[in-house]
Amino acid sequence: MVARRRKGRARNARTRLRGRRLLRLVLVLATIGLVSFIALRVAAPYMISSTVVRSALASSISRWTGHDVFISSISEVSFWPEPQVTLVGVTVSRGTGSDRQVLGEIDALEASFSFFSALSGQPDFTEFRFQRPRIRIERNAEGRLDWTNEGLLSEAVRAVKPSADGGQALPASNDARVGTVDVTDGEVTIVDLRDGTETVLSAVNATLEWPRLATPLSGTASMTLRGQDLNLDFDSPAPLLLIKGDEAPVRLQASLAAASLKLDGAMSLSGGLSGQNSVQIDVSDVSALARVLGMRLAGTEGWNRFSLTATIQEDAGEWRFETLGFRVNDSEGTGLIAMQPVANGRSRLSGTLAIDDLELDDLLEALAVPIGDAVVVRLPSILRWLDLDIRISAARATFAPFTLADVGASLIGREDEIALVIGDARLFGGTLSARINARPGAEDAGGNLVLMIDDARFGELFEGLGLTGPYPTGTGSIDLHLTLPPGDWRRKPDAISGKLRMSATDGTLRHFDADGLRRLATDRAYFQLDTAGDGGLDFDRLDLTARIANGVAELDEAQLSGQDESLQLSGIVPLGPLALALTGELTAVASPSEALTAPLRFFLGGTIQTPVISPIQAPKPTAGP
Repeated sequence: MVARRRKGRARNARTRLRGRRLLRLVLVLATIGLVSFIALRVAAPYMISSTVVRSALASSISRWTGHDVFISSISEVSFWPEPQVTLVGVTVSRGTGSDRQVLGEIDALEASFSFFSALSGQPDFTEFRFQRPRIRIERNAEGRLDWTNEGLLSEAVRAVKPSADGGQALPASNDARVGTVDVTDGEVTIVDLRDGTETVLSAVNATLEWPRLATPLSGTASMTLRGQDLNLDFDSPAPLLLIKGDEAPVRLQASLAAASLKLDGAMSLSGGLSGQNSVQIDVSDVSALARVLGMRLAGTEGWNRFSLTATIQEDAGEWRFETLGFRVNDSEGTGLIAMQPVANGRSRLSGTLAIDDLELDDLLEALAVPIGDAVVVRLPSILRWLDLDIRISAARATFAPFTLADVGASLIGREDEIALVIGDARLFGGTLSARINARPGAEDAGGNLVLMIDDARFGELFEGLGLTGPYPTGTGSIDLHLTLPPGDWRRKPDAISGKLRMSATDGTLRHFDADGLRRLATDRAYFQLDTAGDGGLDFDRLDLTARIANGVAELDEAQLSGQDESLQLSGIVPLGPLALALTGELTAVASPSEALTAPLRFFLGGTIQTPVISPIQAPKPTAGP
């Protein structure tokens, strides 16, 4: 037992001795490493040529871009705490003499490099930092970015191929190390050679992680676009394909103060989205976003908020917006839309939409059908870019001042003509159907309106129009055909023509007091109709037909028939502010036991809101011989 304890103490002693020796060895090695590290940093300026490092970085930029690089100021090389070189006043250009074009200017370019690679005379640069770069990028006629020449990046772009896993495949001979790229306070100008437009991104601060050309790229960036802060979060497993203009998988999040966008799918810089993409758009201030994008669309003036989610599927040259959901202000909608792009032509948008609330006024404005106040400069119509063939259903549709329910409509639009057809809708207990044709592209061409209302409550209909003069109640129907002038037809009533047929049953002609009219007609040459009283003329049947020409409706028939009174009118009713010119005959319907009352004939003038009555005296009978 004693011998075993002695052996145990001996083993513990040997273990502690080995531990102390190992600790001393580690401390010695660490000290040697630290001393060597410091010594190398101190001796680095004498061991490594600063000129070699500077020229190597300048040559590296030239090799990457394939263009000339000029450095205007003395550069700096430091070795503490890590080897780093700074080039000041860097200019990248192409061409010579009068054809020289500056592609980029960088106030300061910093790059880290490997100490041992620099010892060999070939520094290996990583972690690039661009201070206040100003870069010009051109987008050529094919939609591709054109700012490199025969450099490493350009060669890699030409050599890259799609891989089976959805990424990119690059020959090893074209691969190169990139690393981390930081941009501080930069400016990027993108020039689209197709239409000459320039987009300037200022205050650019970005970080890109791109280990090698053959690997995925990810990055974040913040910048200013037309005075608005824009933030981006982007990654792609095939960045070279994207630069090349080919299809590449992307994930993008963009946010402005007024809007945000999320995109997960595939796209190309030349052709836009491709394959299947998940898109989500949220706009909190439509007018602010329109100012940022520099584009306003007719019909969106009343929009405050807008959101859209969809799966966009590209197939055989057609884009399908599947699982489409959207919201405009407080109105939601769903649908299925397909867009067929046409090269060098107008794309075609077709499909079906189901909407909670449809603003018909905004829709017609978006189609460049002027229905509101005239403006000096009209906003562009959606028909400038798209042909339309859309089926629409809406729980409610507003066309001020009316609200329709259960609306089924179709919209067919071309550059020079549109047709909006409301096949069926409910209005004041009845049904409505309508068709409006217009030619917004032709300055001298107007449109056509066909409106049919059946079994509607006339009282609510005419009250909605804001009439204060005589108007009928009851259940009635309207058949209206109009030819409308070019431009805002509401401001050109004298140019409207067409025909009207109206009928109603079991109603009252409000603000037409027959008893008061007869009483005042006995001793007055003229008087305003409303002074006769606020009673009404009951009728069993109303029939009216009129021909409209040059903004004036000429009555072919206007007959109200009731149990007590009947009324006939003839003459003209101007659609504009001109005065009425009607003659009327009010006849009492007497039973066989009552004395017949002589008909009251009168002239009706003034406006439709405040008509004036002038009785027409019957000629006195001539005396006998």
